Amino acid sequence: MEIKLVQIITIFEKEILVIEEKTINKTRISFPIGEIKLGENNLQSAIRVCYETTGVIVTQKDLVRELEEYSLSQTDIIAKVKPLVFCLHDKQKPEIMDKDKIAKIYYMKISHFKEKCEIENEKKLLEQSLNYLK
Repeated sequence: MEIKLVQIITIFEKEILVIEEKTINKTRISFPIGEIKLGENNLQSAIRVCYETTGVIVTQKDLVRELEEYSLSQTDIIAKVKPLVFCLHDKQKPEIMDKDKIAKIYYMKISHFKEKCEIENEKKLLEQSLNYLK
């Protein structure tokens, strides 16, 4: 089975919007991610997923770039993930929309994210994103 996802990298000045996902034994820092619904394009999905996950509103004006799609696989599921980079002009207060899956949502200093994030692919995505903002 294959599913299509969008991943949202939201930057405000020297901070990024992150979620702490609840896992079995701990939490992990990551970027918001969610499924692309039938009839939606990548941008429409990213706008919806960002709001539904974090309460933060991103728009087409905030879009910096769509990054290269990558794949994740787990048992019989393959996920095609399309990362989108947004740059906010105003800092919005995030809000946890799904308390069962998310422990915290907040803006983290980019340098701190690079130290704390355990997902190497997400560190690479952040580096790619920052290159487009230079």
